[in-house]
Amino acid sequence: MREGIDARQSAVRQAEAIIESQVGSSALDETREMVPLIRQLRESAEDARRREVERRGADASSEATIQKQCLKHFQNGLTK
Repeated sequence: MREGIDARQSAVRQAEAIIESQVGSSALDETREMVPLIRQLRESAEDARRREVERRGADASSEATIQKQCLKHFQNGLTK
């Protein structure tokens, strides 16, 4: 009887390992699928930043302030 219990517990551990590897693999696949979107968002944010700097005719000393303003505006847009 003890052998049967040990065998079932071993099978449970094996099943849990398989499930964990599949869930982890699935999450990794989903993350990889997000890479193009993340790149596109970064490029879009950088383009917006450049346009804003050009629009304001900013020099190097005020660019940091403009970047902060742009980021704040971008963050506000994401939370709406």
